Amino acid sequence: MNIRKNIVIKALAGFITVALALPMTACSKKENAEFTPRLDVKTNVVLDVMGFFSNFEAFDQITNDFNEIYPNVVFNYEQVGGENLDSYMAANPGVDIFMTSD
Repeated sequence: MNIRKNIVIKALAGFITVALALPMTACSKKENAEFTPRLDVKTNVVLDVMGFFSNFEAFDQITNDFNEIYPNVVFNYEQVGGENLDSYMAANPGVDIFMTSD
């Protein structure tokens, strides 16, 4: 299960990168290009995500788009303040994705 989770995390990271870069390349987009999933779309995976944001609409949109292709991936998002980061990470070593900003 850990290997599947790592693969899904890498796919999500790639998906996020593409989603953020897409507006910059929209002019060169091919009209007939189709996406073909590389991972098993029936795999059940739960990803624990931690971040500093209380309202992160961009993440919601990305996970919704990701779930259109991989409907059995569940994202658990938890907001944590920077002052509690050390104790949170010590108590939750299984966090799959950590989101932060300056």
